[in-house]
Amino acid sequence: HYLEGLALEKAKQREKAQQKFTTVATAESRRRHQITDLVTALALKKLNRAEEGEKLLKTWVEQQPKNETAQWAYAVYKGESPNGEVEGNDNLRVIREMVEMH
Repeated sequence: HYLEGLALEKAKQREKAQQKFTTVATAESRRRHQITDLVTALALKKLNRAEEGEKLLKTWVEQQPKNETAQWAYAVYKGESPNGEVEGNDNLRVIREMVEMH
């Protein structure tokens, strides 16, 4: 849904894009402390709820301070370019490209 939202936003269909971002931000079936939290945080940012997105990722980092994926996601959310990639995780490469697209 997030990628659909980006595409709709680019097509100047802001209302439909907002609906897609809302779907991502309010999904109840996702597990916490996964890379999908970054996508949720990005959707929240698109909905002008950036503080909520940052809090989601910051909580993950605080609860799992040695988790490289959590640190990577939080850095990417803040617009930083983390040094290196998290080894062996194709999902992170895809998400990084998605973040850089918009």
